[in-house]
Amino acid sequence: MTVISTSANAFNVHHADLSTSAQARTLLDALVGFIHPVVDVYTSPRNLSGPQYHNAGPRGMGMGNEGKELLIALERFIVATIAPRSVGEVVKWSHPSRKRAMGPDHKIFAKFYPAVRPREIQCRSLASSAREEARRIVYNEMPIRMLTFDDTGSRQVLLERNQVLNLILRRASIEASTWVFANTEEVYEEVARVHAKLVHAASRYAILSHTWIRDEPGDVVFQDWAERERNERGYAKIARFCQAAAQDHGVVFGWMDTVCINKESSSELDESIRSMLKWYRNSWACVAYLSETTDIADMHADTWFTRGWTLQELLAPHNTCFYNRHWEWLAPERAVGWAPRSPIWAHIEKATTIAPAEFRELRWRCRARREPGDSALFSRTMQLAARRTVTREEDQVYSIMGLLNVEISIAYGEGAKRALRRLLREYMASTPHVLDVFNHSYAGEGRLLTSDIKDYLSCSTLVANDFNCIRWKSAEPILYTHLGVCLSLLLVPALKQKEARRQQPTGQYSGDVSLVVNEDYASYTLLDRKIYASGSLNIWDMDALLPDVVILGIVNFVVDRDIIRIHAKSFSIPLCNAAWDESRTRDYDVRVIRVTQPVVCNIWDHTRPDSDSFVIPIDELERHGMRISKIYLP
Repeated sequence: MTVISTSANAFNVHHADLSTSAQARTLLDALVGFIHPVVDVYTSPRNLSGPQYHNAGPRGMGMGNEGKELLIALERFIVATIAPRSVGEVVKWSHPSRKRAMGPDHKIFAKFYPAVRPREIQCRSLASSAREEARRIVYNEMPIRMLTFDDTGSRQVLLERNQVLNLILRRASIEASTWVFANTEEVYEEVARVHAKLVHAASRYAILSHTWIRDEPGDVVFQDWAERERNERGYAKIARFCQAAAQDHGVVFGWMDTVCINKESSSELDESIRSMLKWYRNSWACVAYLSETTDIADMHADTWFTRGWTLQELLAPHNTCFYNRHWEWLAPERAVGWAPRSPIWAHIEKATTIAPAEFRELRWRCRARREPGDSALFSRTMQLAARRTVTREEDQVYSIMGLLNVEISIAYGEGAKRALRRLLREYMASTPHVLDVFNHSYAGEGRLLTSDIKDYLSCSTLVANDFNCIRWKSAEPILYTHLGVCLSLLLVPALKQKEARRQQPTGQYSGDVSLVVNEDYASYTLLDRKIYASGSLNIWDMDALLPDVVILGIVNFVVDRDIIRIHAKSFSIPLCNAAWDESRTRDYDVRVIRVTQPVVCNIWDHTRPDSDSFVIPIDELERHGMRISKIYLP
């Protein structure tokens, strides 16, 4: 007599039935059919994969002890895996595919097998949508080539994109196999969401921002990778970066420009330069290595803050972590987001002139998904870049393409001037808000589109911070032609003040402006009646640095049908040799006065002195001494 415990009574009786019933022999003959419907209970038909099941079984197999043990072991395994809701409840095989899988004995099987509904589901392979997401990330969001290493940063290997993809899928799959999901109606959507997150986590990488080693043999480059250990100093930088990435930031991928770009491939170099800001922006952590810094107190003097490429490497990442020359993390407790009281802020501002509030705005604009050419801080970005140095002069332009959200082809050897002109033209073609492009000094060449980025060192904050200037749109296209830049200007004459006298406006409006050329300075009054009384509005002193009469070409005016709107603070281009009579303009060589600083003139309405903008009917402009004209400027 066998003693059966009360708690296990139903389960053990069920085993006894299995061991002696005729149906059990049939079950052994159809072993595959026995397994399939049980699996089908807790697996959606659309999720099944693998070979098809058939009813053919091991005919002639005796029951024997082995068969009994197999049945009992299999039973226990399935029940333990799927945790039945209520033992003894009859399974209702409503789905046709389940009946076909069971064969003709599906009704017999249903009599003795307990109905089950799994409470949890475990998926041991990645969802197809997660695999596609991994492919998208690797081929569109990550660098072309990556370093990989173990969780200590050792055993570095250089991988191509397809190898990176395989490693991400393998790591995400291993992690996915440990997840168990509640069996709900939305389980498959939840699986896809979780697997996508696992893919994103597995694709995290750290990126290095550094200055190259100037001494021989220098940094290890792509072509030297196989013999990298021969270059002790260069390899030490690679090894320490990988250690910082793995141990401080928990990633197994890293990127550094020295070994991860094959600079002998022009197409790869072109793609890398175009994608550089995106790669830094997408990084999990940016390791900024300050090779001349020992402590936070002296970090502002590091050469890293003076190099051209490190400007976008400072602004683009969401998490920049500074390391000193000994690879010690500076202020790690304040790294994420950089707390307002972090001592790092003061030294960044001292090194770059970027205050914390401006830094956050610049970083936000780098990380925002913007339309091409959309940069409300164009002149400020150019000013910051102009203060930095580069080895190849073209890099002063190429290094800010990402910050300005424009792209031009890479052509080393063209020179910085040509590269800048191409960049400015592309920027103007990519955005309707182009006024800030003209916000620079004209002292060098006197050109509307400068070819020297250092001219932006003198950009005006009155223009850069004025919403009416930054968001201004031209009523007509601004065209770049072989004759120069063609644009419509509101022409306003101005008279140099040589003696103190009361201004006598010719109409309802007047104003003033100051012009600076090198060390010379002059004040002018706008729309003074004396200008028109002379009988000619041509420049009298063509060779003078600051002529007696200049024509201010106001840029940020707005034409709306039959009216014109101008602002009390108007951004202007100072012109000389400009004839007031349009029919005679072609007889003169119109040129820009070489002012040291951009010109913002003040205009006021005598009937409304406190107004910051004015609306004037176009047919009344002549009465007030103004005129709209289309002019070609170099």
